[in-house]
Amino acid sequence: MKRNAAKTFVLVVLCALFSTVTGQSASGTLDLTLVIKDARGRGLANTEVEFIETRTRQRILAQTDGYGVVKQQFTSGRYWQFNVKDVRDYFFWQFEVPPGRKYTLSKSVTYNYERYERETRPTVDRTRLRLEEVPLKTRLNDPPSQTEGIIRLEIQRADKRPLGRFPVALTCYKLGKTFTAKTNPGGIAVFKVPLGQEYEVDLDGINSFTYCDLIDKPYYVARKRFTYEPTEIVEKEVNDTIVQKLKPGQKGTSGRVITTITMVGNGKDVWREEPVFIEVIGQHKWYKGVTNQRGQVSFLLPKSDRYMIHGRYEPDLDVLDYRRRRGIGYGNKRILYRPMAKYQFPAEYIPTPEDLILEAFQEFMDQKYPAPEDGAPVRTHAEFTGPVNANSREAVLRLAFAPPSEVSNEFSPPLNLCFVIDKSGSMAGDDRIEQLKLSMEAFLNRLRPGDIASLVIFEDFETVVIPARTLGDRKRFKEAIVRLDAGGGTNIFKGMMAGYQEVMKNFQRGRTNRLILLSDGYGVTPVDEILAGQKTFTDQGVECSTVGVGENYNFALLKQLASNGGGHISHVGEAKEMRSAFMNELASVLFPVATDVTVEITYNRHLKYKQLYGYPLKERKGRKLVMKLRNLYAGLDQLAFVRFSLPQPVPEIEAEPVEVRLRCKDLRTGQMIDQVTEVSLEWSESGEDLALVLDQQEKKLYTIAVLNQSLKLMSDRFHGGDPAGARQAIDEGLASLQKAYPGPMDRDLAELHRKLLDYLDVLEKQQGR
Repeated sequence: MKRNAAKTFVLVVLCALFSTVTGQSASGTLDLTLVIKDARGRGLANTEVEFIETRTRQRILAQTDGYGVVKQQFTSGRYWQFNVKDVRDYFFWQFEVPPGRKYTLSKSVTYNYERYERETRPTVDRTRLRLEEVPLKTRLNDPPSQTEGIIRLEIQRADKRPLGRFPVALTCYKLGKTFTAKTNPGGIAVFKVPLGQEYEVDLDGINSFTYCDLIDKPYYVARKRFTYEPTEIVEKEVNDTIVQKLKPGQKGTSGRVITTITMVGNGKDVWREEPVFIEVIGQHKWYKGVTNQRGQVSFLLPKSDRYMIHGRYEPDLDVLDYRRRRGIGYGNKRILYRPMAKYQFPAEYIPTPEDLILEAFQEFMDQKYPAPEDGAPVRTHAEFTGPVNANSREAVLRLAFAPPSEVSNEFSPPLNLCFVIDKSGSMAGDDRIEQLKLSMEAFLNRLRPGDIASLVIFEDFETVVIPARTLGDRKRFKEAIVRLDAGGGTNIFKGMMAGYQEVMKNFQRGRTNRLILLSDGYGVTPVDEILAGQKTFTDQGVECSTVGVGENYNFALLKQLASNGGGHISHVGEAKEMRSAFMNELASVLFPVATDVTVEITYNRHLKYKQLYGYPLKERKGRKLVMKLRNLYAGLDQLAFVRFSLPQPVPEIEAEPVEVRLRCKDLRTGQMIDQVTEVSLEWSESGEDLALVLDQQEKKLYTIAVLNQSLKLMSDRFHGGDPAGARQAIDEGLASLQKAYPGPMDRDLAELHRKLLDYLDVLEKQQGR
């Protein structure tokens, strides 16, 4: 017996050693019996259940029987999440398959969407609220009334002792009040507060640690028991930055999560003695630490908040979300730290011509031009910006192309859309995720109830938040959007593939079948693999539009994805631009007017072409210019400027008009449109130097166009080996701006001015100035 036991022990040890050496562990087996009930305790019959392994994203679909029971065996994976109907990624609905053993698990859950919504709703940024603080001294035996109920909180420490004499509060957003009290020696705090309200429980500086609501029932009493272990820590706060002094072996507490961040490079090395900054999102508060020789730094961070991790040379690395943490908190985060050349090596800040992103001055338009009156898809407005005389040296032709302000949805084909949203850590910066929520809600409000939409989010893995469905009243879709939070890495490939699969569920010829991707365009999958994956679906007729996020987004990839998919690319540098990007995409799918839009400009012998602003010059032959416009959408005017020099202006210039010919296909009728407009320069006998006549809006747009040209010349010359010429281009742009706006500038122009000065500083350092 002993010898056999010894042999068995040796065999087990050898198996364990082999498992360790090969990096594998034996998979367990779990036989799960899951009972799903509705809020009344009845079995939720014939309902689909989705099981997702949280690390590998393996997906298993099952269905309950007539009694709400589903039986499923799991022989792979470790941690599984299950989703039912509209309850998705619920942190309580998880189970584990322990490795190396066989288990049986019976689990009963209640499908209660209202409770799920209450427990998973996003926390509120209280910095934007003006909450009134109301101290209470409710006694233990105080009775409830017809209008006020009693909330009794019983709090104990981790060792089961009462948490006595400890501050605790209830916050009601609807009332705009925070009710404060202290626990008695027995760890009990009693509040007498209005009935029919939702209350967040706050303690130890942590907002919404838990909740306790009062129903609208006279004389109602609610009780809640929970454990809380206070935090003891030494912190030094200077202005808005906090430096912590942690004890050796510091552990997490009920209110704080001990978080260890490891900063690694592209290889196996780590970043030693490197500053790390933790920003409390939405609160203008920072924690600062420095990595040790193992590349690690630890922080003790309060729960109920979200945090953005920043490096010294790379911002927006990742997000820590501790709003739903329960119990004693521990967290580890491994960060791939790739310092940005812009911050680490300022001399490399100058973008290449391919990477340079110019300000599309169409985005700054707020002037509306008269729409066509004859049923045409577009009306061309052509006008020179002022008269000329013998002393004039330049003339500027303004071109505006105005489609109808509104068209009926009857011309828009049925929609089958999938939003694929990057929720990685970079999306939390600059309030982007919050603006995304507002923009998507506005977008949804314009869609029709019969349109089909789906929502896929991705970070390190993809999640189908809303499977493809007709919108109906949009309620569930909007609720899912509200719960979006940023955090994690970026696996753009998995997100796109899941999105295309959702579109294909309802793919039909004649529909607008489109994937709308919002991302910074970076990830772990090779570009060739992403493009090959996309081709599988574009070959079947699925379109793709992209929205690039951030200052340094991967323009090349997102541009190619949009071009391959027959869509267009938008850029969101700041959060405030999110809405504009989504509204442009909305117009492109709902209100198409004309396509294949080409403009030919034939000018006279008195003019010499210098520059086209607003669109790339497609062709130039003799005195004819050809440019290609974007497709025309209802309510979206398009604007361009053509700049001419005047070598020898003479009065005869009035008699030789410039011809503007626009050709396009009217999508409403299918007919080709050929529209000709003539415009002449006005001659003045005045001997004064006539300045270009522009209204304030045109002046701004023209100035932005000139500054864009300066940036383009700067990039071309610098990367062509002419740094002096690059600096000259910036100097000329700054001079033009100073001449046009000698005084204060608005925000858009001030931002461009800052960008020019940044580049000028780099160029001067390049030349040792």
